[in-house]
Amino acid sequence: MSVIIEDIIFNYDNFNLSVELEIASGEFLSILGPSGSGKTTLLRLLAGFQNPEKGRILLSGRDITNLPTASRNIGMVFQDYALFPHLDVYHNISYGLKTLNSVNPASKKMSRAGINAKVTELLELVSLSGYAKRSIDELSGGEKQRVALARAIAPEPELLLFDEPLSALDVKLRKSLRREIKKIQQRIGFTAVYVTHDQEEAMSISDRIAVMNGGRITQTGSPEELYNEPADFFTADFIGIMNRLTHPEAVMFRPESCTVVSADSTVADTAGLHIEAIATSAEYSGGQYICEAATTNGESVVFYSSIKFEPGTKLFLQISRSEIKTCC
Repeated sequence: MSVIIEDIIFNYDNFNLSVELEIASGEFLSILGPSGSGKTTLLRLLAGFQNPEKGRILLSGRDITNLPTASRNIGMVFQDYALFPHLDVYHNISYGLKTLNSVNPASKKMSRAGINAKVTELLELVSLSGYAKRSIDELSGGEKQRVALARAIAPEPELLLFDEPLSALDVKLRKSLRREIKKIQQRIGFTAVYVTHDQEEAMSISDRIAVMNGGRITQTGSPEELYNEPADFFTADFIGIMNRLTHPEAVMFRPESCTVVSADSTVADTAGLHIEAIATSAEYSGGQYICEAATTNGESVVFYSSIKFEPGTKLFLQISRSEIKTCC
């Protein structure tokens, strides 16, 4: 079920959002950006919580721009779960099925047996078999989010929206759950729009990423495209660490493109960029060090190394010409 956002404009306070975007049927698209970039506002426009001043939103060719939320056939997974605390797991998931005909009048109302079978199927899908009668208060944060996902999927929405669903969970659980979300999306094939400020999360889960800043999309592309061919420095640095130098020339390059070499090799290899620098810090991270050094011009360079360089160590850094991008 494709989504077309046609020249949407929305203003509030001193903020202006202007977006044009197409999302293919069955695609998992993440909207990535810093706080205040407009990503949650865009999600609210898709959900129908707010209406744009100009433009249209088409879902499978149907204009839903001014339709109420309940008439859009869109599901949503929230950061704070938004579960009913007075209902058990079964009734939280079945809630959407019991009211299915109000969301999609053309759908046949499900029987009790049909609802039971569907809830059982969904509990198995989100790895919560046997949890039907548990109260919400008995669940961990990860289990609550699985229930929220099952409830959102239950009515078989044309589009599923995720609003920072994993940000309240610890790092290990976030990584585990995002893999599960991606597997479920691939298995069912629903179209997903996933809002996050976490670059690693967006890179790992998305078919495409739309990077937002100041109410605009700066670039849209696959994770590989955005990382390797960023349109500007903001996009490059938000997707992952990007070095930017102004001397001896205005360039940018990734930390992994930077190699520590001897002074003689910097003279021998004239094809790349050669930098003399002084080590300033080294942070251990999973089998390597994230090192930082200051150039003779006072600019900072981040690079990766298997060796820990103590502050004050004189370094000669080399960057292959093919890895250097023109700074913008």
